[in-house]
Amino acid sequence: MPIERKPLFRPDAMHQHLVAFVLSGIATVILAMQVSVAGAQREPEPINLDVSDGSGDRVEASQAAPDAPLETARVRIVDCGNDFGRGGDLAVAGAAGSETCAEHAARAEQPAWQDAASFRVPREAATKARVDQAAEWLRRHIVRVERPGDKRAISVIAWKDPTLEPNNADVLAGYVITDSLWAAKALKPFDKTASCELEDGIRRVGWYGNGLHDVLFHRVDRLLHCPADEDFVHGHSLGRFPSGGRVVDLRVFRQRWDATFDEGHPRSFTEHAVYHALYDYWQGRQDEARQRIREAIADRRTTDPQESMFWDNRTGVVVDYVNRGDCRACSQGTKPHCRHFSFKLGVLVYSIRLLGMEQEVPFARMKERLWSAQLASGGLAHYVDVRPDGTATPGQDATGEATAIAILTETIEPLGTR
Repeated sequence: MPIERKPLFRPDAMHQHLVAFVLSGIATVILAMQVSVAGAQREPEPINLDVSDGSGDRVEASQAAPDAPLETARVRIVDCGNDFGRGGDLAVAGAAGSETCAEHAARAEQPAWQDAASFRVPREAATKARVDQAAEWLRRHIVRVERPGDKRAISVIAWKDPTLEPNNADVLAGYVITDSLWAAKALKPFDKTASCELEDGIRRVGWYGNGLHDVLFHRVDRLLHCPADEDFVHGHSLGRFPSGGRVVDLRVFRQRWDATFDEGHPRSFTEHAVYHALYDYWQGRQDEARQRIREAIADRRTTDPQESMFWDNRTGVVVDYVNRGDCRACSQGTKPHCRHFSFKLGVLVYSIRLLGMEQEVPFARMKERLWSAQLASGGLAHYVDVRPDGTATPGQDATGEATAIAILTETIEPLGTR
């Protein structure tokens, strides 16, 4: 059944949220905003994503408009050499307090869900070669973390996120769900031991999913689009723990249900459209799921110049609320490039393969753009800067999130083929 396309939700009538974040020490910026599904007359200015000077020095992006959706502010906060900004997985400050000991104990005791998806090694030689390189990048970034009271160390993906204590090289970021959980699934066909160790570590931490990012692999009872962390760039810290002479800051992105986000986010952000499509699919709404994917990539600019979310096949860019201002400026010649975020395309390509929709979309073009972010290290950069002619330059360093989802796009088995 076709899904009605409603106007982009506007940030002028939402329940007021205060978002606080810390950049470089104790610099706190509060964004006051109101978002509603009801429309507004004035379109908010998206955050400037073109702030990297390529030097590795810290550069602050311009502040998002006060009425812009929080998602926009999260994608590009600072550039410290590898331009790690978690492009789109925003969080709302003050939405939830710290988890109590009892709540955490209950979570940790819950049995892990079982995968509804399955994975295999790619058959085509060139594909397997680049996926092998990406898998090796993940293996090199598996560390063992020692927590007080644990009889044995746990395994997680960890790497130096330069926006998390950029002046302390000994602090690594260990994002439990988008990096370690996704990596555990990505490594299943290549290294079962490493995959099992990562899954075991996540279970013991008590965060085998968050009701959003794990919908790629199984049914969730309620999809949680709305985040619940004060730090909307890095999520919630579970603590810092020693690992081989360094320290790993274990972090999770906590989510909660909110009616406004449930309605608005899938209409404005590509990855949230995909998450909702997969939520529909696992709930038995297969036709609705496929229609959501079609709507996320449909390019209607010839009839609707204000189209907010689409796949630009000419340049090979996923466009949504986050980068549409940059891409419009690039097409008009006022900016040299449009910033394209790898993980957004990754979850889109993953869902297209899972649902068996390759023949309905320019699938080869999408895969080409996704893997254009692969670096010599084997990992994939968080973004690529795409010029008007479609040529692109990737960011400087790889991230666990982008690398894991890229592997999954090549290893996921389409449903109904097993």
